[in-house]
Amino acid sequence: MASKQIFISYSHKDKEWLERLQVNLKPFMRESSVQAWDDTRIKAGSDWREEINQALASASIAILLVSSDFLASDFIYNEELPFLVQAAKEKNVRIIPVAVRPSAWSKTSFGAIQCANNPDKPLSALDKTDREKEFVRICELVTSDFAGPACTPVQTSVVTASVAAIPAASPITPAAVAIIEPATQSAEQGLLALVELMRNPEVQAKVATFDAVFETSSTQIETLGYYKDLHDLLHTLQFNCCNYLTNNIVRRAKRDPDDETIWDDVDGYEQTLQNIMGGLDKAAQQDSNARTALPWIQKLIDNLKILFQCLEQKDIQQIDCAIKPIQRVLAVRPSQINACLAAAAEALPLARLVEDLTKVRDSLDGARVSAVTMSRFVEGVQAIEQLKEKLNALIESHNKWQEIDLEIRRIEGNMAADYTELEDSWADLRVLTQSQCDCSEEDWAQLLKKKIAELDKALAESDAVKIRQSFQSYRSKSNARFFEVDLDLKELCAQLRKVGEPLTTILEMMR
Repeated sequence: MASKQIFISYSHKDKEWLERLQVNLKPFMRESSVQAWDDTRIKAGSDWREEINQALASASIAILLVSSDFLASDFIYNEELPFLVQAAKEKNVRIIPVAVRPSAWSKTSFGAIQCANNPDKPLSALDKTDREKEFVRICELVTSDFAGPACTPVQTSVVTASVAAIPAASPITPAAVAIIEPATQSAEQGLLALVELMRNPEVQAKVATFDAVFETSSTQIETLGYYKDLHDLLHTLQFNCCNYLTNNIVRRAKRDPDDETIWDDVDGYEQTLQNIMGGLDKAAQQDSNARTALPWIQKLIDNLKILFQCLEQKDIQQIDCAIKPIQRVLAVRPSQINACLAAAAEALPLARLVEDLTKVRDSLDGARVSAVTMSRFVEGVQAIEQLKEKLNALIESHNKWQEIDLEIRRIEGNMAADYTELEDSWADLRVLTQSQCDCSEEDWAQLLKKKIAELDKALAESDAVKIRQSFQSYRSKSNARFFEVDLDLKELCAQLRKVGEPLTTILEMMR
């Protein structure tokens, strides 16, 4: 993009959210030419309307802090939003709504513009830690299209899919939410209904014949939860600690050793470190799921303790040294954990579970049981079938994007010298990526097709500068989609844990 200005639209009653956004954007913009504009920059005596219009005209990204007060503002609704929607059509301005408080955004004429977070779970509904995680994710999304060392997340991200850009989606996409959450609730209620039915000894005896698949399903769901928790701990460590400490503490201290303000927020990050160490310690005790993971988890805990001590002593050189072994872990382990999670999801015998539950259902047709409870059970079996289909689709999609990601990494590793590897490998990589785009009519697919065409053109023209730029842009969009699929898979695994709880109860009743 030629312009590198972010326009922030907000209601003055949401100033606290503006301030948190400004804080979280700062590390991404400190060493770049990107600027974030909001009306707090208007000087006294200036023509405020003219300044806002100029800022709107020069923006390439617009962040909307959406709340009921935001929608109630006549100026925002009648002046800013129509201008931005028109600019999005004519000048490719990117509009990113962020739900900060509950509102009727989806009911407005602008509601088709997808929020960067789940509007049903706005920032105000999250606890402090999850809220800050969302801010980091949103800021990475906002800056993902800008070139430059301070705002190219791929340079610091280590989460699976390279996370070169966080997608414009909630932690789980709306399409996935529409299927997964209702299906999970119905599946959970269905299994709880089976628990009720098993108070009848005849029913319990029939269910007991399928104990093996119930036990395997319960164990695999536990394993899914284990890997998801571990992955999330490392994600928090990366984005809520290491990136901040590197960008906000170490770099600033090296530039200005006498600046004491760099330590102002350290207490909060020390607390986050303590929470992460506690979570990792808990994971290290759950060795039945991943014995091979224990050595590196304990080593990471030891390294975090050293980092914590260095922070307490405010020793910049030692902090810099202490972060390095942690970053080496973060460069490798999240992708390995994610692969384990995907493998565990693939091993979950949902198809067999549905088959056996269907047999239980059929065997109860003539039994004297509550019709209402039986109906809930039947609906639950159908919901598990839906979850099975969604899980299979996500695993297949995840595996395809993993293949694409590995190929991108391999090519990128050989691009320092020349573009020969890209030229030789592009035809196959293009087919892989195009096949995923052809399966969807969503915006991400259309945008990625555009990036593929741009790289095609750059390679055909043998323009080295355009080749590098087009490849980086293609990589960013591909990684964004992989990350989105990755999030959906992890969210489905988290939802399946709710199904696992009544499964455990059923197993206990059998014994």
